[in-house]
Amino acid sequence: MNADQGLGKYQRKLWFWLNRIVNGLSSLQTPSDLRVANYSPHITSVLWKQLPATSSPSRRLSDLFWLDLPWDKTCAGLGEVRVLDAGCGSGNLALTLWEQSRGRIERYVGFDIDEHPNWAQLRAEHNWASFLRGDSSEVRSLIPDNTNLFVSQSAIEHFPEDLTFFGGISNYLKAYGKPALQIHLFPSVACLRLYGLHGIRQYSPGSVARITRLFDGFSSSMLYKLGGAAVNQLHYDFITKPLSEGKPDRRNTETDKYNQNMLEVIATDAAHDDPEAGFYALVIESFMERPNFT
Repeated sequence: MNADQGLGKYQRKLWFWLNRIVNGLSSLQTPSDLRVANYSPHITSVLWKQLPATSSPSRRLSDLFWLDLPWDKTCAGLGEVRVLDAGCGSGNLALTLWEQSRGRIERYVGFDIDEHPNWAQLRAEHNWASFLRGDSSEVRSLIPDNTNLFVSQSAIEHFPEDLTFFGGISNYLKAYGKPALQIHLFPSVACLRLYGLHGIRQYSPGSVARITRLFDGFSSSMLYKLGGAAVNQLHYDFITKPLSEGKPDRRNTETDKYNQNMLEVIATDAAHDDPEAGFYALVIESFMERPNFT
């Protein structure tokens, strides 16, 4: 059941209950074969002011995670970087990767189920970027030769067959047999309460372990928690609660307070080993002699 496609009254109730049941069952699993760590972002006043002032906590933490990537080590491990961005949407992540890598992206290919109006402009302005329409369940046929960096931002929760998607990447990597890196950012189980009707599912370490096991034998993985209980409470207080009560989004009416509080709760969650997560970043390194993230 996909909440993005419009659900009737009883379908919405069923969607919520199915996700609660699945999340509850998967949260009972504590996989011993998946390492989990807190993400502690490097925040400077200059960097903080560059980020959108009213972006959600999960988007802010995701932006910080992308900006924190160690590109010198990544390029040393991968060589020429050739990207496939799954569920790329507008394709704007291409510009972030290009800028942060200081132009060390040889090729970027983004795909999504529907074409985005922004693609034409990006193609025209950047000869290293291209886009195509495609279904995530058929990713194996969409992967260009010699792709070695797979990324996705807030996408896999929308894929009807997420394990089929990762299985396609696994099959490609087994045949490729060279160093490769995957970075996927997606919602935690807490996002069911915070986001409401959004996508198909949320994730826990138990459900993520089903993904990482597809790469056993040639990869190492790390699941990073982006925020925790304090970040989630901030989201609820400023976004979820007022909107559910028909009131204005407090990010727009109390922007300065929102940003100050966000700095505080990000620091709080990074310093505590809280079992709750706000969002996740999954990193999988394959055929790497010296893993940089995991």
